[in-house]
Amino acid sequence: MDRNMVGNGKNSVSENDPAKLYKYKMLPDGSVEIRGAADPSWLGTELIIPAQIEGHPVTGIGFYAFSSCTHLTSVILPDSLVFIDDQAFDGCTSLSEIHIPENVRKIGYSTFRGCSSLRTAIVPKNVTEICHNAFTDCAPDLILGVEHDSDALLYAYTSRLRFSIFPADAPKELREDDLFAPEYLPDGTVGIAKYHGKARKLVIPDTLRGKEVSKVCRTAFADNDTLAMLTVPGTVSRIDDYAFAGCSALVSVRLKEGVSVLGLGAFYHCASLQNLSLPRSLTKIGMIAFLDCSSLAVVNVPEDVRVIESGAFDNCSKSLVLYVWPRSAAEYYAKEKNIAYLLTR
Repeated sequence: MDRNMVGNGKNSVSENDPAKLYKYKMLPDGSVEIRGAADPSWLGTELIIPAQIEGHPVTGIGFYAFSSCTHLTSVILPDSLVFIDDQAFDGCTSLSEIHIPENVRKIGYSTFRGCSSLRTAIVPKNVTEICHNAFTDCAPDLILGVEHDSDALLYAYTSRLRFSIFPADAPKELREDDLFAPEYLPDGTVGIAKYHGKARKLVIPDTLRGKEVSKVCRTAFADNDTLAMLTVPGTVSRIDDYAFAGCSALVSVRLKEGVSVLGLGAFYHCASLQNLSLPRSLTKIGMIAFLDCSSLAVVNVPEDVRVIESGAFDNCSKSLVLYVWPRSAAEYYAKEKNIAYLLTR
């Protein structure tokens, strides 16, 4: 078929007049979201989505736009595309492969669900959101083409889908950095939202998806039963509530200079924790941060810690000793809680 034409062979229509072919919506930024075919009868086996409609770039494929188009075998998407909404190609049972363009950021809920002939899907690194069931009930031998340090690779891994890493010269083995799920933050940095690995010794990366890692998010490592030795980089300023709670094998923690806040229950019930290195940059130790760390016997509390909240060191080792600076918040805390302490300088 002429790639400048779209249609079913009997009723082909020129791609040069897409305004007559598609239902579409103008978006606030002046771009266009395609919402389906104006008259589905012209759709053939090959669909070429235009890059523009009446001079406006096509940036989205809308909800349910081409769902259940069972005759479609090929869909070519324009480089202008930024998002593919929920169920856009749901139930396109003849679709065999799809190449997601480089500028796409989101693949919606059930976008390709039930595409039972779909065997290849190339998903570039710039896709940062792949919603639930996006590739459910596709061909049993579906392979996602993905890149290292990408949300697509993590999606494939956690969804137990087969995947192939590209480009061709890239290492084919999973790297530890591939197993961190990011939370994209308003300031342009990322947090570690979840860790899906099983490493015993781990250094959290200082960059992820090309952005600086600035925090460890709530429950990101909670109840991990393999992690024993942990290093947190200085780019991280905050460890959120319960980030490492219940890490039963965790013995040693090193927080590098830059970490300033430990949230509620940050290391709650890390019963094996013995070695703890706190940085001079630390200013706050949150409520029950080390509650029930029953093996924790020695903690050097930096001078600039201004706040130590209730229960921060409750139910630690009976022999717990805090090394504190004279007239510091840590000294007053130790006296108030009747915890053994030694002055340091």
